[in-house]
Amino acid sequence: MSDARLRLYHYPSDARCAALHLMLRQSELRFDLVPLNYCEPSPVVQLTKGNYYNVPVLEDLLMAQVIYELSPGQQNCARHVDTLAQMELFPEAGKGRQEVLTVYLETQCRPLAARINDAYYDRWLKTDLERGLLRRARENAQGRGCLEAWLRDVNELMEEFNDRLRPLNHLLGEQSFLLGPKVTYADYALVGLLREFLHSGGTHLSTEFVHLGNWLDKMEGGQFPRGKVAGGDGGGDTAEGADLAGEMDNHALNDPSDVEALVKSLKISAGRQALVVGCATGRTAVAVAKLGSAVTAIASDAAQVERTKAVAQEAGIALQVHRQAPEELPPEDGRFDLVVTRMASRHFEDGQRFLSEANRVLRMYGYVVVVDLAGLDDHPEVTRWLNEMETLRDPRHRRLIRPNEWRRWCAPLGLQMVTDQPQVLPVPDLDAYLDLAGTPPENRTTLAERFARAPVAVRELLKISMEGGKTSFLLPKITLVMGKI
Repeated sequence: MSDARLRLYHYPSDARCAALHLMLRQSELRFDLVPLNYCEPSPVVQLTKGNYYNVPVLEDLLMAQVIYELSPGQQNCARHVDTLAQMELFPEAGKGRQEVLTVYLETQCRPLAARINDAYYDRWLKTDLERGLLRRARENAQGRGCLEAWLRDVNELMEEFNDRLRPLNHLLGEQSFLLGPKVTYADYALVGLLREFLHSGGTHLSTEFVHLGNWLDKMEGGQFPRGKVAGGDGGGDTAEGADLAGEMDNHALNDPSDVEALVKSLKISAGRQALVVGCATGRTAVAVAKLGSAVTAIASDAAQVERTKAVAQEAGIALQVHRQAPEELPPEDGRFDLVVTRMASRHFEDGQRFLSEANRVLRMYGYVVVVDLAGLDDHPEVTRWLNEMETLRDPRHRRLIRPNEWRRWCAPLGLQMVTDQPQVLPVPDLDAYLDLAGTPPENRTTLAERFARAPVAVRELLKISMEGGKTSFLLPKITLVMGKI
């Protein structure tokens, strides 16, 4: 015997039913579903004693109460669930905005979603009885031949529906939910009409709706806070948000503290020779020099060479800085006690050749330190996606090297893997990450779409999220120390 508190009578394709079903799933209330034959409302007519014939209808088994819409726009069923579950989907603050928005969804968007879904009725109705009942109901309301007319004009209906969705997509690009930082009933109503639009399986959201698609995934996954949200109704920039770009620039990618910690742990004596390959901003070379090593820094890009010289001069550090390819290191064999490359190996033309050269110039008991973004050994499809993303982001990108490749290259060189540590690099804001590489506008648009439509494996492994108009994610990172010992 069921221990359900509520019983929902519904048509699975109906927008209001889909909205209420999602609310119930996320409310933690116990409930049963009673699917009805399409356009055959006898069970709800009997349940409401002839007072109602539409859906949804909610039966509260504990209170022996039947809830349905007494008049359009009241959301009686949703309010009942909201009260029982304390979801706070109908806050007094913003009440007027929610009413305006739900009217827009119900009157401007939902009729188009329903017509498009009904145009493909042969795809989702399985019996002649249901097809006949649907035809009778629609033709009584819309005129004979309406189903065929909607199928004939489905492309025009789609264009009109997309026009209705564009302002909603724009809104969700500016804030987490339709009315601000917290989910409200309007969000569930929009999920419902999108479920009706997608129900037949013959339709899909346009790829232009990046924010809308990501929001839909978030809503259906239930990965959002419930109840009251501190700090008002949101919408403005926070200090944290304003500092995201600075965080990316000063910490996530360009902070050499990880290399500093590794070099300290190796206990390399002051005055020993260190080579920094791919010196980029110069911060890593300066950091290693501050630990007491005599540093030579190389980069294949002239601008990086000049930047490193400037950073060293500003820090009062003496460096030798040269323009040289990472696959052609200084000619002297066994010159260096330490070879370091940080956030550069993915730009190398030949990672294996670099490691061979690093081994050549390394003294006995010396170390090669590699810190960079990495491919994934067990997920080639995710690695392919990451490489495509990085190629669009940064024209210098060649490929992400997988940890197993580094391990395989070590053995014939006689290098021993001392540290082999997989990590992740949090990227709090995709836009800031693209700014660092000077990604061109056309590539930024492509990347935004790729993140919004990322495959499930990519989305799960990289923890892609879009909150408040910002795309955040994780990048796989590897920290390696290989010793000539």
